[in-house]
Parts: sequence; C-alpha cells; structure tokens
Amino acid sequence: MSRGYRVRFHLAKGEHFMHWQVKNLDTKEVKYYDPEEFSLFMIGATLKNQRATAEKIHAGENKSVCAWVNCEELHVSTDSRLIVKEHDRMSYNPRKAPYWTDNTGRNMDNMSFISLTTYGRTIGIPHVLPEPVVKIGGGCI
Repeated sequence: MSRGYRVRFHLAKGEHFMHWQVKNLDTKEVKYYDPEEFSLFMIGATLKNQRATAEKIHAGENKSVCAWVNCEELHVSTDSRLIVKEHDRMSYNPRKAPYWTDNTGRNMDNMSFISLTTYGRTIGIPHVLPEPVVKIGGGCI
C-alpha cells in the first residue's frame, strides 16, 4: 500500500523558493511546482503540524519546516478548473498562529478532507469553475 505524498510550501532561498514541494513518501523523490503554473489536487488530505516547533516560531525563533499536507493521491495540472473560495481557504503562518487556520482563525491541525487543492499560493477546498458560455453574437461570458 502506498504511503502517499507530503506537500508543503518551500521557503528556502534558491531555485525553488516559493514553490510547492511534493515528496513521494514511498520513493522519497522530491519535485517542485511553481504555483503560478501548476495546481495540485490532493485526495485524502490531512493538515499536519509540528506544534512544539510552531510554538517556538510563534514566540519569535527562526522559522523552520513544521507544517505540511499529507495526502493519499496527488494530481498535478497546468489547466485546472478548480479554485478556492475565500471562505474555504486554509493557511499556515506560525508567526500569526502556531497551527493551520481557516478563514475564521480556527485551529485546523490534523483535520482531514476528501480533497484539497492549491490555487496559486492558496490551499483549500476545491470548487469547479463553470464552463465558459459563448454568446450567439460571439465573445465569452
């Protein structure tokens, strides 16, 4: 049985700064995805956090890796029709709160979801964009 994937936002300086980092937990292979070009669709996703490390960062210590999303399946797309609406966004910034938060500030650590998606640098519950409708006179709405 596959152990799945670990997804996190990579903030170390260098070539992959501010890219999504994806680690295959079986093969240990690591890939990076530019959030301006790629969307990640995660199935069986859980928000994870090392709370003790996050508390130290919250208190002013230097940042280090302490949060990620574990998922059973991962699909990468360059033309996703999925978006994340404001009220369905999750965020992680241990300087503000030492845990994953939703748009109300609620602690979301260890919460599991059927699916999550990235939308740029945002992560949250996916919503499908409607297909464009073509007017008879041309143009798109």
